[in-house]
Amino acid sequence: MKQLIVTCLPSFYKNLAFRRIAEKNTLKVFFTYDSKIKRTGDFFRYGLENENIVKKRNFFKNLKNLYLESRKSDFVTLGGWDDIYFWFLRLVIPKRKLKLIVESTINEFKESKLATPLKKFFLNGISECIVSGQPHARLVHHLGFNGKIKISKGVGVLDFDYEPIVKNRPEKVTEFLYVGRVSVEKGIDLLLTFFERNVNLRLNIVGSIEDEKYLNLIAANDNITYHGYKNRDELKKIYSVNEVFILASRTEPWGLVIEEALYHGLPLIVSNNVGCSEDLVKLYNTGEVFVVDDLIDLTEKIEKIISVNQYMSYCENIKSINFKEISNNYINCFL
Repeated sequence: MKQLIVTCLPSFYKNLAFRRIAEKNTLKVFFTYDSKIKRTGDFFRYGLENENIVKKRNFFKNLKNLYLESRKSDFVTLGGWDDIYFWFLRLVIPKRKLKLIVESTINEFKESKLATPLKKFFLNGISECIVSGQPHARLVHHLGFNGKIKISKGVGVLDFDYEPIVKNRPEKVTEFLYVGRVSVEKGIDLLLTFFERNVNLRLNIVGSIEDEKYLNLIAANDNITYHGYKNRDELKKIYSVNEVFILASRTEPWGLVIEEALYHGLPLIVSNNVGCSEDLVKLYNTGEVFVVDDLIDLTEKIEKIISVNQYMSYCENIKSINFKEISNNYINCFL
């Protein structure tokens, strides 16, 4: 089987997935390299072999090469609908050969007199959607898609070279961890407000700060510590000294950090706008989901999870997750 995948940019979790797909299929990948978010160096590790990559040249040569590769492929998988390369291939390739990766959810969707009809038109030329989870499936249903849907339960493959971690029973649950960009869409201001009022609990923040005002706010509180950016090789130690992972995002199409936290045995507190909240938190009962931006609901959910017995119940549920099975399911969605 030969396939062409066209996606925005390389990332460690997608590169690993592509490598595994290439073991079973003849694979070509074209990266549009269009990212509005600044990424650090190790985000791009595990690059593909040169023979798997469609070289990027000038725009018109790219179109020609993509068209020629698509003609040689049994099917073509598009990484979205917001790039001119995606639209070109949507228009020139027969529907039976086209698949679409959907990593957006119904939560981010806003009706638009222009964008909504365009997305419906785009989907009308797609035979199969590979969606990350249930909120993603609801989005394509809402847009009128009636083709085949596969739920991948992820956005790629984790890269840890050790077995999943199991948490021991703590005397108290006090250490909370956030890993990610420190920005307004991640709900950092809500977390700072909560932990300012609850000094008996600690918040540890790891990631790049996008707005310097947050550095001043963090420094003003003894129970909130900013650890800076950490390379992936340092994550095991970071997760090991914390007890609960917290993600208050206002917008989060999936949340790969949730998979990482679960792999390291941490129960979760996430907002209902986190894309994996249904498929990884509610389904496996691995933590609590609060209403986005609702400080009262967040407080109630944290009070529940810091009960040691309840905490250990979530830890037991995390132990039952088969991470290899989840990775295999993701790969199989592309085969």
